[in-house]
Amino acid sequence: MTIDIPLWAKDIKDEGVLLFIAFADRLASMNGYDVRYTMEITDATRICNKRSNGLPAWLRSYDELEKNMLIGQPFSDVLCFEFKKQHLHSPSRSTHYNYQMKKPFRTKYNIKKSRFKFVWMYLLGCLNNNLIGTESNPNVHLGNTFGYSTFKITREAGDYMGAYEPKKAK
Repeated sequence: MTIDIPLWAKDIKDEGVLLFIAFADRLASMNGYDVRYTMEITDATRICNKRSNGLPAWLRSYDELEKNMLIGQPFSDVLCFEFKKQHLHSPSRSTHYNYQMKKPFRTKYNIKKSRFKFVWMYLLGCLNNNLIGTESNPNVHLGNTFGYSTFKITREAGDYMGAYEPKKAK
């Protein structure tokens, strides 16, 4: 299974990190690269196959990610990310302040582990729905008291996105 990742992520070897980057890039290409996105940190841990304790710092430890994305944890259960503004271009030279984010150059990556293939298939299904709450889609649940809309993987998917393969019956 092949996924598109930004060209700057080509040297990262951890498939969980690549899946997170591919998800973030796909979400941003659909909704804008100049937006800050929030999601449940437990969902990021399922995507990356890591524990939530220290996840933002661990993601930032990858130089490629640190140079191209901002990652933070405003609340204990929320992860936020956005792309840095280096992908800016001006549609016309006459306007100095009319900048728009553009898509980064991409390359292909072939997912090797079946766990990450299942996670990516699930994420593709989620991306077919509107994950970002808008006025035209007011039914998106706001998961915290501050009113941030957050992406949340349904708990039904959690079983087959677990870190370990299920034990076979003898």
